[in-house]
Amino acid sequence: MKVFVSHSRADAPLAARVCEGLRREGLEARHPDLHHLPGDNWAANVGRALEESEAMVVLLTPAAVDSRHVMREIE
Repeated sequence: MKVFVSHSRADAPLAARVCEGLRREGLEARHPDLHHLPGDNWAANVGRALEESEAMVVLLTPAAVDSRHVMREIE
């Protein structure tokens, strides 16, 4: 199962740990920061990852609540 992990940039270390735990359980965790190369269209890549994912984990931290990107991903 593909799982998209939504988080704020400030929570990237936590997101990496969550993704690693999901992978250990046999899930395909999509950590957006790990799937982008310099010059990539970030919005298009995130949109594609969201469409391809079967589940979504939102790391709802104070930084995420203040992140317009996380709020867009939730929408």
